[in-house]
Amino acid sequence: MSWAMEKLRQVLQSIRLFLNSRLGLLFKILVSISLLVYFFSTIDFPKFLQILKQISTPFLLFIFILIIVRNYISAFRFQILCKIKKHVGLFTLGNHYFIASMFNMFLPTSIGGDGVRVLLLKREGVDQVDSLSLILIERFVGFFSFVLFAFTGLFFISLPIIISVIVIGITICYISLFVFVFFPSDRFRGWSKFSGKATEILEQLRTNRAHLLQVMLASLIFQLVSIYIRYMVALSFGIDIGFAPFLVFIPLINLISLLPISLGGMGLREFGFVLLFSQVGLTQEQALLVSLGTFMTLVTSAIIGALIFGYQRIVSDVSSFQ
Repeated sequence: MSWAMEKLRQVLQSIRLFLNSRLGLLFKILVSISLLVYFFSTIDFPKFLQILKQISTPFLLFIFILIIVRNYISAFRFQILCKIKKHVGLFTLGNHYFIASMFNMFLPTSIGGDGVRVLLLKREGVDQVDSLSLILIERFVGFFSFVLFAFTGLFFISLPIIISVIVIGITICYISLFVFVFFPSDRFRGWSKFSGKATEILEQLRTNRAHLLQVMLASLIFQLVSIYIRYMVALSFGIDIGFAPFLVFIPLINLISLLPISLGGMGLREFGFVLLFSQVGLTQEQALLVSLGTFMTLVTSAIIGALIFGYQRIVSDVSSFQ
């Protein structure tokens, strides 16, 4: 058994090294391009354009507002976590999220912006290891919220048994892991350590349940708004299939997009939208448009981040001359 585990570790290590290499980056680019070319070469373009022309401007304005609200809800959630180590202003943390969104457009992974956030938090006096630990815990709690919404959505929509089984399986596994990490028995407490710094933060959250509850509630609101934005994107194209499919499918699509085999989830995201939303009657053209709209919300956040980043650089340069 130990021999098999060692071999598995070596294989996973080799895959990780490959994906982080220049050749691995080329592989990710090819995967993204291949998937995008395949999907867009198999659609009915006149039908695609006809749906695109139905876009509603008032919906776009509402989505823009929701993008800003979502980022500052996320900033509020992280501010609650940050207070364990150091108080950082809500507006500052909100700016960090927008700037990280900008770098996510260029960095080779969908979570590359987290590294940028670590550097930005260092400017605010937060230790880099503390920052990374806080961000990891934030993501862990955030995905827990996604899992809960996906499971809840199963009660409001009829789906193929395989999808329901996958959602239920992920829910059971993740809730078990969540309980193991945050509420371990004395017997297994030592097993749930992430690292020295993360363990210290986890212990404070375990002993201060009210603090953990605040983080979880903020996370639930953030994830709900994130899912609702995708629903609004669909409505902006005149596509109304109800909110329940988005509760189930968006967490699964986000999980698929995190697979480190494409560039920032491009291609995989479209694959997820077409595969899953076809189960509730969406055509490939409709699914791709919702996926494209979702990507544009990320681009919008990145543009706001670019403006904030540019403004801060200008202010910094002016200050250096005074």
